[in-house]
Amino acid sequence: AEEVPYGSDVDANLRPDCFLALGLAHCFALDADGKLQDAFVLEPIPAGAYEAMLCGSKTSYTHVVGVTWEQVEAMDVDKLPEEFRAASFAEDFEFRAKAALRTWQRPHAIEKLTPELGTGDVRGGEDFNFDISNKRVLNHVHEVDDSDNIKQDMSIDVYGRDKDEKATKPDASVEELYNA
Repeated sequence: AEEVPYGSDVDANLRPDCFLALGLAHCFALDADGKLQDAFVLEPIPAGAYEAMLCGSKTSYTHVVGVTWEQVEAMDVDKLPEEFRAASFAEDFEFRAKAALRTWQRPHAIEKLTPELGTGDVRGGEDFNFDISNKRVLNHVHEVDDSDNIKQDMSIDVYGRDKDEKATKPDASVEELYNA
C-alpha cells in the first residue's frame, strides 16, 4: 500500500458531526468617508483561543456557540441561533473552520473544553472578557513606507555588523603614516 504523507489530506478526519466553536466577532469597517462602522462577523474559534477566552483574555467575541461541521458547511446563517443571524461569515471561512475543527479533535479539547461548550450551547455576555478598545478593522489597508523602517542601534546589534566594519576599515594610525 502506498503511504500518504502526513497532512496531505487535511479533510481525512472531517466528518459532519465534528465539533467547532463559532464566534460572533464585533469588528469595524471603514465606510466611504473613512469613518468606522460596526461589522459583525462569524469566525471559527480554535480550541486554544477558546481556552484563553475562558481564562479571561480580552476578546472581540460577543457570543460563542458550539456547532457541528454539518451546521456551518453550507454557510447558512438561518441554521444558527438568533444572535448570529445578522452577521456575515468571515473571509476564508471554510479554510479557517477546517483548521479550527482539527484543534477541537485533540484529546485536551475533547476532555476539557467540549464539556464547557456543548453543541447548540450559546455563551456570551459575562462569560467572556469582551473588549473592543483595540479595534479590529476589516477593510483597512496599511501602506508601508520608509518611515516604517527602524534603524537598529549598533549597541544592540546582534548580527556583528560593527565587527565587520572595523575589520574592513584601516586603522587610523596606519592611514596617517601613508598620508604623511
